[in-house]
Amino acid sequence: MNLFEKFPSSYIVDVDPDWPDRGEEVVPFLAYDKLNMHTGKFYDIRFYLKAGGSWVGQFELGKIEGYENSVFTTPNPLQACVISCGAGYWVDVEQRCATRIECLPITQAIVTVKHSSIIIATWRDLYAYSSPTASWSLLDLANDRLRINQIDQDILTVVGFIGGDMVEMHINVLTGQLI
Repeated sequence: MNLFEKFPSSYIVDVDPDWPDRGEEVVPFLAYDKLNMHTGKFYDIRFYLKAGGSWVGQFELGKIEGYENSVFTTPNPLQACVISCGAGYWVDVEQRCATRIECLPITQAIVTVKHSSIIIATWRDLYAYSSPTASWSLLDLANDRLRINQIDQDILTVVGFIGGDMVEMHINVLTGQLI
């Protein structure tokens, strides 16, 4: 599990699997029910609120373990973005609840603080999130293997297969428009 702390937050995250007795509230989050792929395996992530208190979120793992696994701070200091084996959750750390990000499987995610966004890629689609709802999305941008290469100024460069060829595309990070 990768930890990315780029935005200021009101919490600290710990993903150490060798915790002693938890003692905190444990909240499970499931993402694979709509695909009928429950595995019974979870990542345990402990959230420590800087104001005091902690809790453990259990984030369901999918059956394929090659997808993105990360925890990101978000533009809202009380929220986190957790990606567990390709399933995304927008977590309200104070309220101990989450909104599921409705794109599966997440294959890549990067933070752009300048644009107050987390850019998320699936094999075919691209999304920008700064809250639980996508700011913009590009669906079926590629036929397969969509990858984020870089962000330079306000231009996002991605590559993906289109009609059997690997194609480079440029996108305005603010609007989601192809350039």
